[in-house]
Amino acid sequence: MSRCRVACVLVAALGCARRSTPEGPPPLAVFYTAGVRGAVEAPPKEPGGLARRATLIDRGRLGAGTVVQVDGGDLAPSAEDDPKLTDAAARVTRTTLVLQAYRRMGVDAVTVGERDLALGASALRKLCEEAKVPVVAANLWDGQGQRLFPADRLVQAGTLTVGVFGILDLGSASGPAPVGVTVSDAATAAREAVTSLRARGARLVVGLFHVTGGSARAQQIAAGTSGVDLIVLGHEGPGASPQVVWTGTGGTAVGRVEVRVPERGPPHFEDRLFATTPEVPQQLGVHLLVRVGTGGHIAETFQESVTAMQKAVGHRVFGEEWTYGSTSLCEGCHATQAAQWRTTDHAHAMATLKAKAHDRQPGCMGCHMTGFLMAGGPQNFETATTQFTDVGCEACHGPSVAHVVSQNKQQGTSRRVDPVVCLGCHTPDQNIGTFSVAEAMKEVIGPGHGLPPTGPKP
Repeated sequence: MSRCRVACVLVAALGCARRSTPEGPPPLAVFYTAGVRGAVEAPPKEPGGLARRATLIDRGRLGAGTVVQVDGGDLAPSAEDDPKLTDAAARVTRTTLVLQAYRRMGVDAVTVGERDLALGASALRKLCEEAKVPVVAANLWDGQGQRLFPADRLVQAGTLTVGVFGILDLGSASGPAPVGVTVSDAATAAREAVTSLRARGARLVVGLFHVTGGSARAQQIAAGTSGVDLIVLGHEGPGASPQVVWTGTGGTAVGRVEVRVPERGPPHFEDRLFATTPEVPQQLGVHLLVRVGTGGHIAETFQESVTAMQKAVGHRVFGEEWTYGSTSLCEGCHATQAAQWRTTDHAHAMATLKAKAHDRQPGCMGCHMTGFLMAGGPQNFETATTQFTDVGCEACHGPSVAHVVSQNKQQGTSRRVDPVVCLGCHTPDQNIGTFSVAEAMKEVIGPGHGLPPTGPKP
């Protein structure tokens, strides 16, 4: 049975076993992963991909009071994980892309696995610093006896202070630590980290245990470490849910632990796994990073992009086979809505990008125009910047060509906008402060566009 099928069976089995009577929206949801191993996108019709994972987390943001994201290590791939990554430089590039996506998703803490250390301690530290992704590793030291990374960190989740620490415990199968790296006793480091976090006000303590002995070794360490509330395994599971959790490898699933912390007594957990199946939409922000980072063809001219698409599909295409029609096409029937849209910041999104001289950067352009680098959208600079500028109708309501050509105007696009669409561009790394969909909508809708023609904004 393939790794993906095993993950799906595991998701289905655990998802059924973990369901319980809901108690309303949880004040905190802890999302966890491990063993991504450079898998930024999935083969067709298979689970996986960081952009799908980002959508699942965005849905969690809309349904929980606060979200904390952690990863149990092995972000980096080895040559065995992907045959295209036999070169060390290619593995560094892929790891950089994973870290950039983590930054975009707002990951709060990751720990170090043996695959990550194989990149070289200095290189790994530089990559994480440049990506601004927090790393915790309580028992890793350099040749001078200094910590490679902070042992732990505090994350403020609403009114709850969450402490996160990481440990690495290598087994014989993993081989020795790289030259210049010392791995001290994991159990001792865990005790010291928990004591420090509790003393600094942590009400909930999460341990990222990258241990080669899996759940049994993790529980052995935890038995001598009083005060660890939740353990996220780096590999080798499944764990003993919900206190010890594991997702499997390759990014085919993301775990979510709903946490309720009473005033007195231990926290209450409800743990579930969610598969990153093809039915899960790709978050735009992470999709753009992956599309650009994996070398997708981004043409300078319309003809170049048509030629590239013809080569990809194996037959002649008309234009770029757009399913997006442009805002001007929508305006033909929706003049009132288009007039109101022009009063919003969305109608001037490209101008703000030009002001920062980022209007030729594909990773930025996709969130300042409509459909760029999306399936059925413009794949080149020429048509994107002349026909699809700004955040137009279809950026929120979906591609409209099917709607325009259909006799039944109740189909082909969506009048209702899923709030998760907003979070695709208003990501933690781009938004100043916490983004509120409800507050943002007050600046988007208006008379004739979501409100009665003469009605005031809410």
